[in-house]
Amino acid sequence: MPYTSAETKRTLTYFFIAIIGAIFFGMLPLKYFYTTDMSMFVWCGIIIAWLFSVNKRVLQRDLRIYIGLSAICMIALFVLRSLRYTISDVGLYPAAERTLRYSYYVPVVFLTILLMMAARGVIRYGKKPSFNDRLINISLIIYAVIMSVFVMTNDIHRLLFDYKYVDGEFKMNGYGVLFWIFVVTVSSLILVSFIKLLIYCYASASRKYMHIPIIVAVFCSLLFIIYFINGSSSPEIFGMRIYKLQDVYALLFLGLWESYIYIGIIPSNTDMDTLFSIPLSDYGITNGESIIVNSRGAQIKYDARLKEMKSLLKENGDFDTNLFKAMLICAYVKRSLNLSIVAYENNTVSLSEFYFTLRESINLLNEQGIKAFVSNSGNEMINAGWILFTYDFFEEIIEQTLFDLKTLYVHYNTSEGFYFRILMECDKEVDLSFVNQKRLLALNGEMFTDKDSDGLVFGLNFKEGAA
Repeated sequence: MPYTSAETKRTLTYFFIAIIGAIFFGMLPLKYFYTTDMSMFVWCGIIIAWLFSVNKRVLQRDLRIYIGLSAICMIALFVLRSLRYTISDVGLYPAAERTLRYSYYVPVVFLTILLMMAARGVIRYGKKPSFNDRLINISLIIYAVIMSVFVMTNDIHRLLFDYKYVDGEFKMNGYGVLFWIFVVTVSSLILVSFIKLLIYCYASASRKYMHIPIIVAVFCSLLFIIYFINGSSSPEIFGMRIYKLQDVYALLFLGLWESYIYIGIIPSNTDMDTLFSIPLSDYGITNGESIIVNSRGAQIKYDARLKEMKSLLKENGDFDTNLFKAMLICAYVKRSLNLSIVAYENNTVSLSEFYFTLRESINLLNEQGIKAFVSNSGNEMINAGWILFTYDFFEEIIEQTLFDLKTLYVHYNTSEGFYFRILMECDKEVDLSFVNQKRLLALNGEMFTDKDSDGLVFGLNFKEGAA
């Protein structure tokens, strides 16, 4: 699972309890004080608190706007529900009650188009809006306005709900064709938005967490299906309806937005404050040039590496060469931290994660004309200590031989523990004194070197039973 701080877990717990409370108040009959109003106040409080939270976390400005407008629509949904039930309880204004019933569908349709706009915004993050983007957004707004007008004028055409005048009052006689058009279009837009984001998720590093929004969507879809199968009403417990339709809409949209933020599809700074409190360990390179961790592991310092990058860019030598080395160091710092965070969460790292880590450095070498390759071997979960030690080992060797390196081939497998081998064509000797032999021994590993007709060989071999 993505790393989640204790503070975030507490916040999510409070939100969950509040949602349960809102649903509970909505279940109670109206005779128990103004329970619908209580439910409205709780839901509105949840939505407003969530909106403030999102505004602090989400980095994308247009997405914050879409989410803010969605929150306004959700609040309107609950306010309209409360007004409708209040008027219904008084029983004096049947026309007003019908109008409020129609008005439910206005925020729903706007919620839907905002979800579609936001989905497109997430996918096109960092790209300049094109004419087609604006055209699609305008078309969605026009659709929402037209549908809202048809909904609010139902008393004239009765294409949404069919009412009959019976015994001096209007009674609902079923759904009209416009209702089913509304259901199909709204459902289609939600489904298309959902599928677009799932495809985007699958193509990103968040794909291993894509089950989270799927669970939210399936759960809410089941509630919708049960509601309509049950004659536009939820099942009852002790004569009380378990939920109302507006509750499901709120759960769906809040759940989807939050799950997208949580798994990283939506760029955010969630738990960034915990990034520098993760206790990393020095897995081998102790010559003062790698990431420095203080004795308590409470703060990560990049001073040596960052200073090295800055000095490279300020030196009077060949700028392209210095930039290349600075980029290599930057990739190492970023990837090393990523691996360390994964290791902190699970104590294991997948080989696919390790492959992508190596691949970034390999790509940089190839861009400089160095023939570099890495074999991808499986997706098993491997001891995190082995992976972190190996990556530091790989990086140090690359940096030592960077400007004399001609070819590089990296191979690893897990047939017996973890085997890692570097074959390189290089005229420069490699100083292996950087290797922390004590740590290597604690990890139940050994280092090997060789020289053959193909070039220099450096490697590590770890066996099960590591400390």
